[in-house]
Amino acid sequence: MANGDLHKLGTLFMGSTKIARPTRPWRNDSAPYSGAGNGDIQNYTAGAALEIRNTDASDAYKMQWNEVNDGGKKYFVADRNWLVNISWNDLNALGLVTGKEITIDGQQYKLRLLTGGSNYRSSSDAYSGGSPANNEWDRWITNEAGLSGLPTPTSADLGTNAFQNSAVMNGTHNSKWNWGMIYSWGQEVYTGNTATRVLRGYGSARVFNWNHATARSPTCGWRPVLEVLNSAPLISGGPQNIGNKTAPFSVEYQVSDPEKDAVNVVEKLNGTVIKSETGVAQGVPRKIELTNEQWASIPLNQESTIAIEATDSKGAKSTRVYTFTKTNAAPTATAVEPRGDLSNIGIVDTQTPIFVWSFTDPDPGDKQSSYQFIIEDTNGELIHDSGKKASTQSFYQLPELNKLAWGTRYKWKVKVWDRFDVPSEFSFQEFIMPNRPPNVSNVQPGTNDIESPAGSGLNPEITWDFEDLDLEAQAAYQVRIYKAADDALVYDSSRVGQNVHTHQVPAGRLTQGEKYYTIVTVWDPNGLQTDSDKAYFRTNATPSAPILTGPVDNYRTTLRPTLIGIVGTDPEDDGMHFRIQISTDPEFATYAFEKSSEKDRAGWQVNGYDIPEVGVKNDQQGQSVAYTMQVDLDYGKTYYWRMASVDAGTGARGVWSSARRIRAGNELIFEIKNPVNTANTAARRILFAADYQLPTDGTTKATLKVEFANNALDVSPTWEDATDAFLSMDYHDFTNGAKTAGEFAIGVRMTIKANDSMAPIGIEAIGLTFD
Repeated sequence: MANGDLHKLGTLFMGSTKIARPTRPWRNDSAPYSGAGNGDIQNYTAGAALEIRNTDASDAYKMQWNEVNDGGKKYFVADRNWLVNISWNDLNALGLVTGKEITIDGQQYKLRLLTGGSNYRSSSDAYSGGSPANNEWDRWITNEAGLSGLPTPTSADLGTNAFQNSAVMNGTHNSKWNWGMIYSWGQEVYTGNTATRVLRGYGSARVFNWNHATARSPTCGWRPVLEVLNSAPLISGGPQNIGNKTAPFSVEYQVSDPEKDAVNVVEKLNGTVIKSETGVAQGVPRKIELTNEQWASIPLNQESTIAIEATDSKGAKSTRVYTFTKTNAAPTATAVEPRGDLSNIGIVDTQTPIFVWSFTDPDPGDKQSSYQFIIEDTNGELIHDSGKKASTQSFYQLPELNKLAWGTRYKWKVKVWDRFDVPSEFSFQEFIMPNRPPNVSNVQPGTNDIESPAGSGLNPEITWDFEDLDLEAQAAYQVRIYKAADDALVYDSSRVGQNVHTHQVPAGRLTQGEKYYTIVTVWDPNGLQTDSDKAYFRTNATPSAPILTGPVDNYRTTLRPTLIGIVGTDPEDDGMHFRIQISTDPEFATYAFEKSSEKDRAGWQVNGYDIPEVGVKNDQQGQSVAYTMQVDLDYGKTYYWRMASVDAGTGARGVWSSARRIRAGNELIFEIKNPVNTANTAARRILFAADYQLPTDGTTKATLKVEFANNALDVSPTWEDATDAFLSMDYHDFTNGAKTAGEFAIGVRMTIKANDSMAPIGIEAIGLTFD
């Protein structure tokens, strides 16, 4: 405990009458301010005995004390006067001025009055405090000692007749000490008159006054002090309710004695001694552990107590009481299957799955009496609630009426009740999804007939079709190739986590003229997998890839460029077709265009002639094969392109050539969108400026052309070349004076041709003036 802590200790008896604690602790014949009412401090009956006995059970009769620790000693100072109309001589006759020893609740104390000084501190100024200044009233009540935890009076608390101020009377300091409008007798004789004794308080927290030792007055009261003589042993912790308990538990504590007296400890459960020990070690952790037998003896759903009694060798005793209630433990419901979370969803292969859980209960022999099953979608919308069902079964099949939708995520939970009808919490939510495995078909190259296998090159590109009834994308694939003759595995891609439907078999894995079959395995995002049927093929050497020659790598081109390579050879001279891929991705994971000469005939030529339907033979080796784009590329984008030769006999594609880059667009034409209207008057001249990029690299430098028209609203405006004037930062004089539109208007057109320059071209800003 610490300075300022409030203790409820002891009960005052006057004769045989128990005295209630005053609730209006000021003089009982007057009020400090309007509305406060007279005080209710008990009058002393002359000659009556005064005794502080053990603490009463009722708060109304418990005396209250503020703790003070000063000079290595502990004191309990009454927070108010307990009697009025009692003289100093009455108190002295009872031995209560300088004190006498008493015992309360087994603890020994010296009961006495506070010291308050023997004279005014300053001349005869009652508000100056007492002298000497180290008296207990000024040290503790006005806290001139500066003790932490005790309040310090404010200037208002120290003002003249402060008790007349309701804010002061109800303020922090007076609420703690209750000095307002009531004097407290002190021990000392007033030095100015030996027939008088010291009084403190009443007008302010610091007032010093005196009265005759024989005086009995409603203004003079008894404020007792308890000086702790033999401290009772200390028990760590405090009285507390430790709540409901469903199983045996333990309580930890320590005991110590301030005077280092020997300590005996008794531990009780519901008033019955469960352990008694003498001369216990002090300051050492101790533990009360309830055994199963003790636990079994505790009544259910009733408040029980564990009491710790510590008594020192001088008889001082402390008690610490813990209250608790033994209750029936709630059961636990645990989901068994299906289980999953949002990152690892549980997959079920039916729309009416069976849900399984387990029942556990710490109470021996307890069992499930009821359950409630709930399933919702992931937005919290209820799909089905079984309601509370009296049953010991630990599984539940979703009714057909509430069947789930394929490919939709759900969450389920269950609650159970034990045989005492005590419910569990709902189990943790488990996330599931009804899902069907994906389909894989049309594996190429290949047929389903071992006698009529498809033709293939030595390193074929395996393709397949992926389908998922739950509209999910492919998450992974695996390609395996076996010899048809003995089912020997010759190639395994292992699992590849990509959503692509093609796979290139590396060179050197297959043998010329051998018969094989392919099996493709696909997975959906939920881990469901499917194997394809066997796709049979026979290997045939594929033609070599064309060698790319134009455009130069990273060259700027028109939006419909011609892409050129050199024809290679086919080992069997089966004839060759060609395939081209154009992509914005250097890895060609996706591509904007893929064209083949056997299917997309337009745009393909070899040596300036259209490619025959049967392909070109080896006698065309070294000739140019060209493909001209049939649609525009996106202006300003960089594209990657590559070519491969295709065996015209088997349709097997050979390896891809190395890739090159092109940049689409080598000409920039800028024309102002809204011509500048000059009404019926043609502009005479114009001065034009622009912020533009014109690169200087390349053999053929980039060129710039600037043109103006003063009849820009005409269907066919008259454009006048003003490039020289623009470059000279000079006016251009218009030569045209005619129009067909209703009004004249100025148009501006700039054309930049990159030619073979690789640097950027561009127009950032323009400005013009005219007259």
